[in-house]
Amino acid sequence: RPAKLLLVDYMSKAIWYQLGCFDDLDEGDKGYLTAEDVHKAIDKHFSTEVGKIVVHNMLTAADKNSDGKISREEMLRVTMMNAAARRDMDEDGSGTLDRDEVRNFVRRVISEKEEEVQKLVDLVFAEHHVEGDDAHIEQSHVLTFIQNSFEIHGVKMPGHKMDRSEIVAAKSRLEKQQSEKESEG
Repeated sequence: RPAKLLLVDYMSKAIWYQLGCFDDLDEGDKGYLTAEDVHKAIDKHFSTEVGKIVVHNMLTAADKNSDGKISREEMLRVTMMNAAARRDMDEDGSGTLDRDEVRNFVRRVISEKEEEVQKLVDLVFAEHHVEGDDAHIEQSHVLTFIQNSFEIHGVKMPGHKMDRSEIVAAKSRLEKQQSEKESEG
């Protein structure tokens, strides 16, 4: 059971990076995302209707303060859980992130609004106790920013601990179990 919860949590976080820019998802420019916003985005992105449980899992995975809404900061944190997103942030492949790289990433996945961009970039660097325009953050330290954000049932569960082969193996086992259950019933 814990492996299944971990897999659901990991996948729920991984999907966020694929959905698009926060500002595009935020219907009505409320400054937060609702379950309805997320549901519409998933349906549109994957060209299929998904169940409410998928939306619920995604909201639970991202909603750090449990208020039922996803803020820009929460979306940034959950998006950064995605290993591909972290690789994309490192535009020059140096293994470190400078302010421009983080700023470009925030513009792409959160907002073009300079006030919002600057606030989030400052947050990322402040949490790493790094100051100055020429500051750099080690990619490995970005994981600290992420780890400080998420828990499952009171236990910190950093998604970066699972590699692709572990996820594929777990997914295969779950699909096999599901298939066996369906053939029994």
